[in-house]
This record gives sequence, structure tokens and C-alpha cells, in this order.
Amino acid sequence: GSAGLVSAVMVDSFTTTLLLNTVGVLVAIRCGGGGAFDRAAVGRLLRAPMFLAVPVGLALQPLHVLPAGLTDALSTVGSTTAVLVFLATGLRLRFGTLRRDAPAVAAVAGIRFVVSPLVSLLVALASGLRGQEGREAVLEVAMPTALMAPVVAARYGCDPALGSVTVAVTTALAP
Repeated sequence: GSAGLVSAVMVDSFTTTLLLNTVGVLVAIRCGGGGAFDRAAVGRLLRAPMFLAVPVGLALQPLHVLPAGLTDALSTVGSTTAVLVFLATGLRLRFGTLRRDAPAVAAVAGIRFVVSPLVSLLVALASGLRGQEGREAVLEVAMPTALMAPVVAARYGCDPALGSVTVAVTTALAP
């Protein structure tokens, strides 16, 4: 229902998105560029679009300084993100990458669809989380690889083709 959708969006926004844009970006910086987790890496993280745009949006929102037309335009642009990321994913998708990286893709799919949901279920049961909230917790961690993964991979010098094929495979396998 709508309550479940609100919960799922909140969990996605404050866990998956936050983790991808912090820990994921730091790992991508380290693995893609071979750099250390130093001040330069933290500086690159803080210059990532999320860390620039979200605080500005939060600061402007209560001031009501943006005209409704601009707010509507920004919402429209924001709603194209998934389409543009799917397009970029398709452009980077190479089936040779699937053959080359099948073990890595299989490992990601296994973690996404087996290991993570089992861990989430155990944590939910141990913490007394039952009913709709417990199901949402398990379901949220069993989602396909984040659409932004290949974008982060490309931005920080990792393998965007591997990210794209992982998104495609986990999306196709998603329950």
C-alpha cells in the first residue's frame, strides 16, 4: 500500500542512496584511481553531486524562493534521471563483459538476492521487526543493483561496463 511505498522510499533514500554516495564513492575512488582514503578522497566525495545539490535544496526549500515554474521544471528534470541512467547503462552494456565477468556478476546477484535478504531477515527477527515493516526491510535489500552504480563507476575510473551488466542482470533476475 501507500504506507509501504513511503517506507520503502525512506529506506532507499536514507540507506541505499546514502551508502552508495558515501561508502560506494570512497571505494570507487580507491579502486578506480588507486588513491588512498585521504583528504583528497574526502574532498572528491564532498564535491559529488549529492553533497552539493542536497544541502542547497534543503536550504532553499523552507525559504520558498524558487518560483513554482522552476520547481516544476526541476521535478521534471529529476524524473528523467532513471531514463537517462538506463540509456547510459544500455550504451555501456557489452555482453562480452557478462562472459568475462560472470563470476563477479554471479557473486553480486547472490549477495543481492540471497545473502542480504537472509541477513536482513535475521536482523528483523532478532530485533522484533514483524509484519509489513519486516517484509519491507527484507525486500529492500533484495532490490537489483542501484542504477547509479555504473554512473559512479564511470565517474571515478572503475569499470562502467561491469556496473552496467550487473544492473542489467540483477534487474532481469529481480523478483
